[in-house]
Amino acid sequence: MPNPKVLIVEDDASVREGLIDFLTLKGFDPRGSIHGQDALSQLEAGFEPDLILMDLMMPVMDGWQLRQALKKSAQWSKIPILVASAAGEETPASLRVDGILPKPLNLEHLTEYTFQALERSKARRF
Repeated sequence: MPNPKVLIVEDDASVREGLIDFLTLKGFDPRGSIHGQDALSQLEAGFEPDLILMDLMMPVMDGWQLRQALKKSAQWSKIPILVASAAGEETPASLRVDGILPKPLNLEHLTEYTFQALERSKARRF
């Protein structure tokens, strides 16, 4: 069984690279994206992540705009989304995401939320 693919949408290069390294060690196949528009470009090019981990506050296309774009696609709207943001609990419920992790990230919680979101997603498919 292949490692679950995770698209990390984070404009801070050090955070993005750290998350890629961490998730790789945890058995995931992560790919980085610098903002929402870059993430959409990767999806349009055929990358099919099992999970998207995204920041909200980014240049070009922020997390709220990315989430709206994902909701409009039958294929992309089914991808589980975890938000990692300094906005924390102020994040609106209208985003309809699978989890919200406040920054700075607790890596134990990140691992737990990632596995839970993937399990819920798998259960919804079958």
